[in-house]
Amino acid sequence: MEIGDIFKNTNNLDTVMQISIDNCRYRLPNIGIYECYYSYQRYGNLILLDPKTNEGKLLNIYANDLGGDSHTTLRYFYIDKNEIHIFEGICYDDGCSLDEKIKIIINQDGEININQMRK
Repeated sequence: MEIGDIFKNTNNLDTVMQISIDNCRYRLPNIGIYECYYSYQRYGNLILLDPKTNEGKLLNIYANDLGGDSHTTLRYFYIDKNEIHIFEGICYDDGCSLDEKIKIIINQDGEININQMRK
């Protein structure tokens, strides 16, 4: 059985979600009520699948090298229990920075709260 096989015959997934399931790379530890998978096709996505309802949620969490000629922008993430932390790094000719931009909190009931971090 491949990752996400039980969700392939459901009407609860849109086209982007289906493509992401077809490109799953890793099974990550559960986050709250959700099974968690990492998918990569141009961008990295977390797929959160509710095994009781067969509904899925897609979170874009990783992008590599979004820069131009004079700078590079990178995005990284890490998962800590029921929180997903997204950092963005920017490198210019004169230095680099790495800041937490988004914190996603998964409540016990499955509600997803996305918080933009302020400087």
